[in-house]
Amino acid sequence: MIRIKYLIAGVLLAVSSIANAGLIINPTLNVDVYTSLGEWNNDNDFEGWSVNQVTGASVSSGWLSGSVATNVNDPKLRLNNLNLDLDTGMFDILEIRISRTGPASRFDFFWGSNTNPGESGTRRMGVVNLQSNGLFHVIQFDMSSVTDWDNTLKNIRIDPFSGYANADRSFNVDYIRIGSITAVSEPTSIAIFALGIMGLAVRRMKKKS
Repeated sequence: MIRIKYLIAGVLLAVSSIANAGLIINPTLNVDVYTSLGEWNNDNDFEGWSVNQVTGASVSSGWLSGSVATNVNDPKLRLNNLNLDLDTGMFDILEIRISRTGPASRFDFFWGSNTNPGESGTRRMGVVNLQSNGLFHVIQFDMSSVTDWDNTLKNIRIDPFSGYANADRSFNVDYIRIGSITAVSEPTSIAIFALGIMGLAVRRMKKKS
């Protein structure tokens, strides 16, 4: 009986986690309907991105790469002149594949819209625990419930590292995509499964009594 209770609790926790997911590191499902904001498949083509506070920025082997010197604060990658209608629901997920080396620090992105232009700390999403181990990791932001993610997206800024460090750092960005996921296991389906487990538990209890 105790095992069944734990199983039910675990399933319900999974339902809750999926329903409230806003940030996922290395997701099992990637955006499959998307607009690319950067793929960098052609050497030396920055695809409209500008770079600040970065040393030796380059595009090669399908990556946008750069280094950050010790004590340089907030290296920045910017893309302006976007015109994406966020109210269509087609651009609710921002997905970034990146590798980093050197002292780990927060990863941030900022955005501006036609109603809230420019960059602001009130329009920022970040990752505190992103590893900086030289391996590629996928960051997935679900922006569907973010208040200021509306109207027309005009610009995006990516900070591969936020803050200062006591040693040099480097990064490789593989891609930045914004879109949606169609092949999603719906929370309602999992909830139905959970209810089925609960029904079996109740049935088993009745048999014992």
